[in-house]
Amino acid sequence: MVNAQKWKKWTIGELISRTKTTIQTGPFGTVLSASEFVDYGIPIISVREIREGFIRITAETPCITDGTYSRLRKYALSEKDIVFARKGSVERSALIPIGLERYFLGSDGIRIRFDQNIVSPDLMLYLFQSPSTKQFLIQSSYGTTMAGLNEKILCALEFYLPETVDEQKRIAKVLTDIDHLLALTEKLIAKKKAIKQGVMQELLTGKHRLPGFSGEWETFVFGDLFDFISNNAFTRAQLSVSGKVKNIHYGDILTKFGTYISADSNEIPYIKKEIDLSRFAEKCYLQSGDVVIADTAEDETVGKALEVINVECPVLAGQHTLLCRPKVRFAVKFLGYYLNAACYHDQLLPFIVGTKVSSISKASIAQTKLIVPKYEEQRAISCILSDMDDEIAELEQKLAKYRQVKQGMMQQLLAGKVRLV
Repeated sequence: MVNAQKWKKWTIGELISRTKTTIQTGPFGTVLSASEFVDYGIPIISVREIREGFIRITAETPCITDGTYSRLRKYALSEKDIVFARKGSVERSALIPIGLERYFLGSDGIRIRFDQNIVSPDLMLYLFQSPSTKQFLIQSSYGTTMAGLNEKILCALEFYLPETVDEQKRIAKVLTDIDHLLALTEKLIAKKKAIKQGVMQELLTGKHRLPGFSGEWETFVFGDLFDFISNNAFTRAQLSVSGKVKNIHYGDILTKFGTYISADSNEIPYIKKEIDLSRFAEKCYLQSGDVVIADTAEDETVGKALEVINVECPVLAGQHTLLCRPKVRFAVKFLGYYLNAACYHDQLLPFIVGTKVSSISKASIAQTKLIVPKYEEQRAISCILSDMDDEIAELEQKLAKYRQVKQGMMQQLLAGKVRLV
């Protein structure tokens, strides 16, 4: 790698006027009506199908027939075309992949077909995915209730390119390689998570017993096994990144935390220092092994449980939570796994109430049952699942690192700060 020399400045409009690059807006209703849509055929690429750099076809994607496709050939999409969302998510763009599949430009899309003797579409896609380009498209869009994009806005987009298409392709290849690494890592994480779910189903229901363990599991009523401890009603606005007393917020249980968390985690926010906590008795502060349940959510995730471990600092449970303290000894992390597994959580579904917001009561949870093994088997199960969690966490850390590497590479390569030779 060497320092880059000055690249050539272009606009999309200049590419269109000076090369064989073309631009095309999708057909309006007078040209293609919804009555011509069919369930099976050639997919129409519209806003819904245009994702972050790729297209996604779903069961809801409308299609057209071969006859309509032939009649409106100027809207047919070709390999390496780049399509933009013309309404709503105007910052999104996608590359039409190489393959046998045919695609058709929807009415709320705009297509650019680059002169590939001058421009690498693969590199242009990365330029379009850059934060600066997305910001330009959003800020330049028209409309108040819904953002709109047109050919004039796209033609004004400025960017820099290496003089030769070969150098453009080399840059695109480097970025594509890191994308492939990201995709492989994401697939591996998804596979590991699926395996873990299968193992949980087998181990937490007793369908598969670990070597050395036998005998019937015991059935308990939740209310007999746990004491319900008072929580607080602090809102997110009353929390901070620093302080002395931490607070488990129900939103974090639902969206950020897993099945267990160490109390020393910096992901747990603090209660603001100026708030008086003198009314909270000592028993209101969490102990290792306590379970905090989110009793409110927007869907069936209501009832998600969080086991808190390694409690060596003051922690409270916040609004829309139930703080449950075991009366008997459980293996570390076992309750976190068990209470979030389908074998237990499915019991909550009949008790969930509400339409826009779902909730479940303390009395309902108290009625549920736990079918659990002896302590030693709990510990063995938790150990296996914890090891799987550690493996997944390591992969997720790698994924985050790869994403940082890609971001840095894009900043260097797309700005011409570093040149590939």
